[in-house]
Amino acid sequence: MRREKSTPEYDLEMAKRLSRTRESMTLNRRIRSFIQNRYGVRDVATFVSRLICAIRPEDFYKSEELDKVPGVWADVYSGVLFEDEEWYVKFFIDDEGAVRLSVMSATWDGYIH
Repeated sequence: MRREKSTPEYDLEMAKRLSRTRESMTLNRRIRSFIQNRYGVRDVATFVSRLICAIRPEDFYKSEELDKVPGVWADVYSGVLFEDEEWYVKFFIDDEGAVRLSVMSATWDGYIH
């Protein structure tokens, strides 16, 4: 059973700073495909960085422990207003070695993918 908590695990401002540096942010193929197919952008990292920077603290939904990586938590933001859509965003900050923002989900809120 997935554990959840109602407070963010990570500092949102730090996530925003990391998103502005391409070398400090990782995106999975699912995110890249979703954004390329729906928005036709080639620079998905910049698009996602702008999305992350649009997140407001009140958009926080929950933190959840990752099923595939026990002990690692991801923050979930829901209803993030960006590009005239409400978005669902899930990320964690990996501080093992170089600090990186790992974005696990970035899709329209309620969209099943």
